[in-house]
Order: sequence, then C-alpha cells, then structure tokens
Amino acid sequence: LTARAHLDGGLSYEQAGMGRKAAAAYEAALSVGASPLERAEAHIRLARVHRAESQWDDAVREARTAVSLAEAAGSDDLAAEAMNVEVGVHLMVGRLLEADELAVRALALARTARVRGITLQNRGSIAAQRRDFDTASALFAQSVSAFQEAGYELGMGFALVNGSAAARDAGDATKALELAERAAAVGRKVGAFDVVSVAVQNQAQALVALGRADEAEGPL
Repeated sequence: LTARAHLDGGLSYEQAGMGRKAAAAYEAALSVGASPLERAEAHIRLARVHRAESQWDDAVREARTAVSLAEAAGSDDLAAEAMNVEVGVHLMVGRLLEADELAVRALALARTARVRGITLQNRGSIAAQRRDFDTASALFAQSVSAFQEAGYELGMGFALVNGSAAARDAGDATKALELAERAAAVGRKVGAFDVVSVAVQNQAQALVALGRADEAEGPL
C-alpha cells in the first residue's frame, strides 16, 4: 500500500474510535516512503490519536514534529493544523495561556478557511473557559463563517454547538436557542449524532430559560 492509502485507512479507524489501529496505519505510512507533506500529515494524525487517549506528552511531541516537517516543506497551513492539535492538549489540561498564545501563532499561519475555522473555534473554547463569553461568541461566529466558506459542515455543527453554549452562559437564551437549532439541523444533515445530542440539550435549556418549559421536551 502507498502512504496515502495507509493515511486514508488510518483515518477510517480514527473516526471509528479505533486508536491503536489508526496509529498502526499512520506508522505504516511513515515506513513506506511518504512525501514530506504526507509525513507531516501522519504525525498530525498520530498526535490526534495520542490526544484522544490522554497521552499528552506523546501528542505534543508528534504535533511539534509535524510542525517542523510542514515548515520545512513550506506548508504554513499544515503547520497551523499541527499547532492546533497541541492547542487542544493545552486546553484539555487547563493551560489556557499556552493554548491561546499558540492559537494566535496558528491563526497567523492558517491559509485555508478550514484551518482558520479550526483555530478560531479553539480560541473560542479558550475564551469560554476563561468565562469571557462575549469574546467566545464572537470567535465561534467567525469560526462558523470560515467553515461555511470551506464547505466543512461538520466543523460548522461543532462551532454552532459551542456558540450556543457560550450564548447560554452569557445569559442570551434567545441566541442560544437559535444557534442550537441550527446546530441540530446541520448535525442531522451530516449524520453527526454527537452534535445533535448536545444541540438538543442546549435547545431544551434555552427553552426553559425563556419560560417555555412546556416546549423543552420536544427537542429531546
């Protein structure tokens, strides 16, 4: 198999939650003459697998290797994508300052709307953890716009869910309901049932906050 075939197979395993098989496929891609960009991509995906398994140090190591390879190959966008994996690690362990500093660097390097959207969404999550809900809402809205430009509907779904939660926490139940309804619609369209599940919970909470508790069971 070619490196690309191993990368594609690994992604299928990764999306199915089969981390060990995904990692084996990505390691196989590295062993069969992958191009510099394919090597960077393999290390990004290995970083994601390690992050999903809470192997923080391994995830950071793989992400930084991917950044170095991407920069050497002249791909700012791939370097920014790799940085975002490390941003996610910092977010998960509560290192918000490190997360935001790296996300700002990644945003400056991002060249495609998809990677820009990922970076904006991460910055929105950082702001939300800091309880700066106005900033979080603005960043999630920018993320949705970037994902729309990229045609990346799954990313839109997550950004809308996060925007809904930020609006709810900011006390804007009307906006929270609107964004949650949009998130649920996108999630159903692309079959992302994790997005739908969180979106309908956000809808119900917003309806209760709006004094429409009798409608709250509908989305559920």
